[in-house]
Amino acid sequence: MGERGWGIEGSPPSPRLQVSPSPRLPVSPSPRSVSEAEPRLPVSKSPRLPDLHPS
Repeated sequence: MGERGWGIEGSPPSPRLQVSPSPRLPVSPSPRSVSEAEPRLPVSKSPRLPDLHPS
């Protein structure tokens, strides 16, 4: 009985903590990493393309 009681008490807080930080963490870093990755990819490719042509 004691183990079951702890399991039930630990169940609600587990999903609650993961549910709030889960969407918050991926939502903020998602747009940041995507926006940063977009300019970084073209910026690195831009100099690489012209470098290959002259070389």
